[in-house]
Amino acid sequence: MSLLHRAIRIAAAAGALLHPLLWAAPAAAEDKDKEPSKLYAGVGLAATDFESDHGGIPYGETVAGLQLYGGYQLKELMGIELALDRFSGIDSGDILGSGVQRLNISADHTSVIARGVFSLPLEDVLRRRQKITLIGTLGVAHTIEDRNVTELTTGTETNVSETDDGVALGAGVIFELKRVRWRATLQSVDREGPSLGSIGVAAEFRF
Repeated sequence: MSLLHRAIRIAAAAGALLHPLLWAAPAAAEDKDKEPSKLYAGVGLAATDFESDHGGIPYGETVAGLQLYGGYQLKELMGIELALDRFSGIDSGDILGSGVQRLNISADHTSVIARGVFSLPLEDVLRRRQKITLIGTLGVAHTIEDRNVTELTTGTETNVSETDDGVALGAGVIFELKRVRWRATLQSVDREGPSLGSIGVAAEFRF
């Protein structure tokens, strides 16, 4: 299944899972003169074609994961965020190791990202009642991969934890509704190993 098809399924699942949160969020009926909150947080789902290697042996899988982030609106068109992306249950299946070894590699991958968010509202261009905003993100990422390697012939298990740092680039669109803002994003983390690309959808709330 392609990443695009997986992303569509993830987006549908996100809508179903996050739907109760929409009605639990406070109503957006506020005084027009009241200053909007500059603090916000988001929760969502993402999909990635994960790729890595163990001792030069490549492995990977298309998996779904969790996205969490919180931010502060510094200026009208600029904010800062701290984000956590978590992909668990990565499983290589039965793969060929060195020589005649057969391996199974399972892993969890976590990214902690500090980023700037730059906005371009389209309401003056589209002139629609629904507010739509394009965003671009730039930041730094610290990644952690916890890996369990099983040698299938002998049953020997090895646990490995690896960290890496890289540059995180992203682009997306925000649809602002009455109670919540929906954010769809594409993101790439350029690290020493294979780049980690993901597509996600999140519900965002202002405090």
